[in-house]
Amino acid sequence: MFSFQRAAVGRLACSRALAYGKQAVGLAFARTSRAALSATSIAARSSAPTPEPEQAAPTSEPAPATPLPEHETPLAAQKAKHKRSPPPPSSSSRAASDKRAPRSPSSSAASSSASSSTSSAKAKARAEAGATTAAQNTAKMTDGPKHGVTPTPTGPSCPLVPSDKDGNMHASRDVHDNPDVARSIFDAMWRRLEKQFGRHNLHFPKETIFLNGAPGSGKGTMAEYLCKDRHLVHIATSDLLQSPQMLEMKKKGKLVDDGEVFFLLARTMLQPKNKFGVVVDGFPRTRVQVECVKLLHEKMIELNREFHNTDLSEHFPRPKFHMVMLYIEEEESIKRQMIRGAKIALHNDMVLKSGEGEVKEARNTDQNDQLARERYRIFRENGYEPLKTLRSFFNYHFIAADGTVEEVRKRVEKEFQYQSSLELQDSTYEVLDTLPRAEDLTKFYRQTLVKDLDDFQARHPKLLKQVIQVVQSEFFPQIRLCTSSGHVHVRTDNEIFFAHKKALKMAICLLSERGFEVSVSRESEREYHSVDPDTHELLYDVKQSYVFEIGFPKATM
Repeated sequence: MFSFQRAAVGRLACSRALAYGKQAVGLAFARTSRAALSATSIAARSSAPTPEPEQAAPTSEPAPATPLPEHETPLAAQKAKHKRSPPPPSSSSRAASDKRAPRSPSSSAASSSASSSTSSAKAKARAEAGATTAAQNTAKMTDGPKHGVTPTPTGPSCPLVPSDKDGNMHASRDVHDNPDVARSIFDAMWRRLEKQFGRHNLHFPKETIFLNGAPGSGKGTMAEYLCKDRHLVHIATSDLLQSPQMLEMKKKGKLVDDGEVFFLLARTMLQPKNKFGVVVDGFPRTRVQVECVKLLHEKMIELNREFHNTDLSEHFPRPKFHMVMLYIEEEESIKRQMIRGAKIALHNDMVLKSGEGEVKEARNTDQNDQLARERYRIFRENGYEPLKTLRSFFNYHFIAADGTVEEVRKRVEKEFQYQSSLELQDSTYEVLDTLPRAEDLTKFYRQTLVKDLDDFQARHPKLLKQVIQVVQSEFFPQIRLCTSSGHVHVRTDNEIFFAHKKALKMAICLLSERGFEVSVSRESEREYHSVDPDTHELLYDVKQSYVFEIGFPKATM
């Protein structure tokens, strides 16, 4: 009887251990995804040892069999195998078994006690191992985003985000392989925009320049130049991120949630003051943001077609996107960041000592070269490489940002020369293409000027000499009077310009060849001379004249 009691106590401990393990594992695995749990279960099944069933008759009250869930856990798989095997025998059945195969009470008690203690220890070990594994998996999958990587939704319609051995999610690889992830983020933000503003009020700018570049490449300086030159509004992405959490991440050189950044930017672009065009400084910077730009362009084209030939068509123009990349090498970038940080530190010291002026905010990346290198690495991996994929979609301007500010400005100016073939509708471009381009007219101007002067001398030498005399006598006296200003208007009614059509062109060619900038206009002037005695109206004559607007380098003082 004593041995049977000890066996019963052992079985009770085993069942309690199994119940404890089931509760611990169930709580730990409740938060994990179906795909991760299924994979863990398969591995557990292949590695779990098969329990040896006891050779005895079934108990009088066997435990009810529980159906396995679809995402069974390692411990659940172990328990299921135990339940499928014959359950431990009851006291009456064990007595009958003893009659068939008699053995000593001491050996029976020892065997029963050892079996119970072994089963209890195994159950406890499996429960602890299962709970530990579940907790680790849960912690890995609930880690926050690192280095600005956007948390990616999971579920039946969205694939899992790839992760490394430490559980860090990599949205860059996932978005590259699964563009539907970026689309889901964009669609969520677009629904927010339509709900907040209304679809008919999504009036985006006519022209958008996305200005990006390496840290320290001069994005802010070039943004100001583009805004002034093209009459656009500057939107700095850094100014949109003013919450304490976003500011803290920015100081560490990290990026913030892609979807939230896009929503803030789109909401700013919809402001009425930005309807003609904007320069967006610092966007896009990640693969998700790059995909969002493509999707935004598609949505704007969709709106353009939807509201075409309606009263609202002027608010939904065909989108014009420019991508500008200011590039410098890593060492130059770090050097410029350190110089910028030193200048800000010197300025702040002077402000604190003198008490005059305002203290400027200094980035941590401008004061630590390791953080500066990390910021450049993020630019290369998350910004530069994804942005290169936009070359086939939009006007892409790759500009070397090394050199002086003036040198970079000239490169930017050259890149933004007229590009009607890319910006106009095809039908509009075909109509305008019949007119010559300005650069085509001025390309060979010097050669044409020399040819015309030689032709005048060969065919009309007498007329050319007369025009030279008029220019010498009427034009140069007034030019000499205005040498300090470098600009003069000369009005002439000399008959030679009205009698000979070539005389006017001769005068222009003569002045241009001597280095003057010349433009000519014809004006009419009334000269009153008497009053009609019958009608009392003023009588006048119309006098024609040519006005030469002449420019030249002004004299130095």
